[in-house]
Amino acid sequence: MQDGFHIQEKGVLWVHKGIHMKLSLEDLYRLKSDLTSIIPMVESTVSDQVERWNRAYELDQRLRVESSWNCLSYIEMVGGQYELLDPKFSKWTQFWNSVSKIEESICRELVQLGAFDNLLWADPSGVEQEDTGWKAERLRKLSEPMEWLESCTFEMGADSLEAWDFERPVHTVVLNKGIWVGRYPVTQQLYWSVMHQLPSLTNEERGSLKPIVQVSWWDAIQFCNRLSLSTGREPVYCIQNTVLTDIPTSCTPSQVQCREDANGYRLLTEAEWECAARAFQPFEYAGSAEINEVAWTVENSNGTLQVVGQLASNGLGLCDMSGNVWEWVWDGYDADFYTSSKMVDPTGDYASLERVCRGGSYLGERMNARVSLRGRTNLQSQWTNLGFRIACSE
Repeated sequence: MQDGFHIQEKGVLWVHKGIHMKLSLEDLYRLKSDLTSIIPMVESTVSDQVERWNRAYELDQRLRVESSWNCLSYIEMVGGQYELLDPKFSKWTQFWNSVSKIEESICRELVQLGAFDNLLWADPSGVEQEDTGWKAERLRKLSEPMEWLESCTFEMGADSLEAWDFERPVHTVVLNKGIWVGRYPVTQQLYWSVMHQLPSLTNEERGSLKPIVQVSWWDAIQFCNRLSLSTGREPVYCIQNTVLTDIPTSCTPSQVQCREDANGYRLLTEAEWECAARAFQPFEYAGSAEINEVAWTVENSNGTLQVVGQLASNGLGLCDMSGNVWEWVWDGYDADFYTSSKMVDPTGDYASLERVCRGGSYLGERMNARVSLRGRTNLQSQWTNLGFRIACSE
């Protein structure tokens, strides 16, 4: 059945990306009322966007008329953002150096308007390692968006022919609290801006807006605490009531306290991760039944770590939850966990030295990118295709 509204005897059937939703006449009237209240906000948002675009065009024309910037022949303004005229452009260092020479007030405003965002996403170069400077700040801002996951009930696990025993049985899970979830896996730029160091990445792995990889589970929870401290949130992870910002020698995961009342950044639990990946959609992969629409795997990545957010998002607006990099979650691994886990806010083996990772990767087969597939490895592992995603409460 095609996407759209299909008239029925007592209402309509709404079909969208494989989801079928029946709406009664009462539902339709209520929806009409809700949309009527939302439309003015939408119109205001559109008006603001048009105003920003117009201002970006105005500044661009000013630069072109005054001929104060010698790189305008490389780019054109489309929808308020610069686009490359030559897809094989490679003079990135020269280009960004020239941007910094634009009159400061004009440069700052163009950056704030997002005029350079498409070019920042396209630039394959490494992390901008400066504490200040518009480029580093903008790259971090592009890395930071989060999407809301409501408290909810969902069915976790799989019973398909592809499912392993440790993905069974399908069982009901209740998540009691809504959380913010990172739109992307943590990027190299965001990781550097917090930790001021990076793993030893190859040229192919490096990229400011590529996921951070080669980080252990310990690295991930340290990052979460340091990000919380740097942004004024209360850190989640402690050892004997001391905030964990460095890992003590011989520390074990059973010593780590996870403070549920703290509003700081943290790893998702395995249940939260699967719920966020599913996004209440009936798909095998996060956002689609067609894997190449949403996931980088060995079949389409050319064996290369990819910039985040290039493929379609799922129903919550989250990207790369299938493929690109495996993602650490909080839970320890237990193959039989699903047969004994509690229904409300379940978490895995607290003390296990094997921790769960989810989502598959650019080096893996498509079956690993299924939303129900459970991966695991030693918490000290630092794979070239293993990163993490963050969450926080309100």
